[in-house]
Amino acid sequence: MTSTKASATIAFLLSSLCAAEVHAHPGSGIVVDREGQVYFVVPGQHYIMKIDRDGRLTTFVSDPRLSLPHHLVIDRDGNIYTCSDDDGIVWKISPDGQMTEHFDSRELRDAGLGNVGQWGDPFTIDSAGNIYFTSEPRGRTQIYRIDLAGDGSLLAGSDEGYADGTGGDAKFGNLHFASMSLGSDGILYVTDRTRIRAVAPDGTVSTLAFAGDVNMEFAAGIAFGPESAIYVVDYRGSRLIHVTSDGVATPTPTPLAGRGKLFAPAGVAIGPDGDIYVLDAEAFGVRVVKVSSEGRVTHLAAIDVQWQQIVMIFVLMLALPLLLVLWLRQRKSTGRVDAILRVALVGIIVVLTWIAGGALPPSFYLRHVGLLRHVVLMLYAVTAVRYVQQATKQIT
Repeated sequence: MTSTKASATIAFLLSSLCAAEVHAHPGSGIVVDREGQVYFVVPGQHYIMKIDRDGRLTTFVSDPRLSLPHHLVIDRDGNIYTCSDDDGIVWKISPDGQMTEHFDSRELRDAGLGNVGQWGDPFTIDSAGNIYFTSEPRGRTQIYRIDLAGDGSLLAGSDEGYADGTGGDAKFGNLHFASMSLGSDGILYVTDRTRIRAVAPDGTVSTLAFAGDVNMEFAAGIAFGPESAIYVVDYRGSRLIHVTSDGVATPTPTPLAGRGKLFAPAGVAIGPDGDIYVLDAEAFGVRVVKVSSEGRVTHLAAIDVQWQQIVMIFVLMLALPLLLVLWLRQRKSTGRVDAILRVALVGIIVVLTWIAGGALPPSFYLRHVGLLRHVVLMLYAVTAVRYVQQATKQIT
């Protein structure tokens, strides 16, 4: 076997060893109950973790029915609500960890509204029990409301874009990796990439204007603190931002903890005593950081992503450029096709360099591992067919 064939075979075998299970991007799910106990999600996992008042980290709930939760909502009684990212079921978890089905949104999906929590999209629930969630059917970015009778209706949104307005006249940029939270005034606040959008109960959408030297790079989690203050975590800017009721935005100084500055904060929650809890997606896992009302910072817990997931990401990302190089070497130049392949190869190398430089955690790309694996297998199949054709020609 030639070295080229051997290299291609090794790339194929390595990619085949990677699990086919598709995991998710970091979720923003972190909530705090009245006793100050913290609950949070872990990227790509099927469980929810808990930090009690004494700082002990335990598994709050682990259930195979709970598939890759991203967001958490907590009510006044301490019940927690979450969604699997693929079946449209809203789960209710009691304070003692008992999980029951709260709402099944699959019938709404059949009506064209989409599932609650589909692909990790955000949702929330108000004190009356109404469910708010985002859906992006056929290139449209919309927010829907489900009432107590289980009927869904459009609250706001239409084609992807940016426009304030009411109902279908409003436009949102991209609400896939976003969060939403209800203010005490009954207004739904939603992160929309570099903006914070406010949605009134009648569907009127406005954009929260920042007063201050703050350029939001990628708004992720959002929560409300005392005196109607808003706290937002800037995922790409690695910052916690405080926004007062009159719109004055101030970034919290970093680093926030002894382990260095925030890496990729995805979620934020406010405790009963005004303390701020940040869910930070590190390079290979997550951690929870607490910022007291006096500004004192405490590192509460950290969970590393399983090593199998790390291996899966990097093996696939190394196998794909290797196969592209081999394919370019063994084929005749055809101009346009070769140019496309070379551009793709350069793009992959740029992404790898971006990750290695710490711009975004590898866990952000877990959602696309399944697609990447299929691309690797397809390229290997095409390469194998070419080798067979060449061998056949030599025999004849």
